[in-house]
Amino acid sequence: MYAKLVTSSNTSPSILARDIIRLCTSNSPSTADLGGFSNTSSSIIDATPAGWTYAWSTVDSGTLATVAAAPSVTPTSPADWWGMSAPCLGPLAANGTLKYVKLTTGASSNRANDQASNTAQGFSLSGATNIASGNTVTNEGWRKQANGTNSAALSMTQVAGIGTFHLIATPRHITIIEEGTMFTGVWETAITDVHTFYSSTAAPFVQVNLDNTSNSITMTTDYYNEVYSASTQGAAASAVSISGWNYNLFGITVPSTGTYYGTLSMGSPLDWESDTATTNLSLQPYLFPLGKLSSTNSSGVTRNLITPIFINGQAIGHPTIDISSICDIYATRAGIATTGDTVDINGTTYTYFNSGTLASPRGVGLLLLTS
Repeated sequence: MYAKLVTSSNTSPSILARDIIRLCTSNSPSTADLGGFSNTSSSIIDATPAGWTYAWSTVDSGTLATVAAAPSVTPTSPADWWGMSAPCLGPLAANGTLKYVKLTTGASSNRANDQASNTAQGFSLSGATNIASGNTVTNEGWRKQANGTNSAALSMTQVAGIGTFHLIATPRHITIIEEGTMFTGVWETAITDVHTFYSSTAAPFVQVNLDNTSNSITMTTDYYNEVYSASTQGAAASAVSISGWNYNLFGITVPSTGTYYGTLSMGSPLDWESDTATTNLSLQPYLFPLGKLSSTNSSGVTRNLITPIFINGQAIGHPTIDISSICDIYATRAGIATTGDTVDINGTTYTYFNSGTLASPRGVGLLLLTS
């Protein structure tokens, strides 16, 4: 399923989150499912059912509300959230193993134009190993930038504001892209020998959040002093811009220790903080935290590199984990084309999505199958 979703004014993030859930769980997704995104400017490019199942919500409980009920929803404290699930491939499917996603509102956007008003303008996407009735969420992926007083409400990467959003969802993944700005996704991964050796019955998947804006987070003087020790860091800049990205693995056993993690953080811009796991997996060349540059052919003509997406687990003694062959997602450079352009990869036509800008050091574009 591929939906192009448009907002022309700031809309309740609860309504937008419910729209996403409704589209992903519908047997026949259409613009009639939209109560927050514009049902006239938006369009369903591919109406193949996404294959997700509604799980639970703090607002709707066990039954997802209709479009007619959507306008009554406004953000609350604690945050509103909706959850859904999808099956896994292979033997895990026979066992009924599910992966879960959670859409959460109520946190202040990390976009600069929203920080001043500190209003809830969006929702964040995170993974979990289980969501059950009674608001029970197990092993939710990290979606906070930090626990500092001035940043406790900053959500790691939000779907927020006015613009065009692309929702691509299959039973293998859900990916949300804001045109030219960011993407957030929950992607199933391949099963490795380590999964097999440890007889893992957990769903293998990863949560990826990447904000490609150049001013995604700017730490203030107060926050800087709170996070860093003046005695050890000296008089470094009092305002530091950092990128908005983080990754989380789910259901993973660390071979070097034999320790099982329901959720394992692979790092963030604040790797040195206690928010992340003790094992640092932040060096991910195939998960593009440092962005991508163009190359050249033998004649000097520019070539834009297209790379499969893998998880590098060498820091914990884990073999490389494949994502692209499971989710049909590849990475390339941002700004090389227009969203909707197509690229042939080994005889298969992929659609290009501009999820960043060339000006950003983290500028990344995505190539996905949309049908």
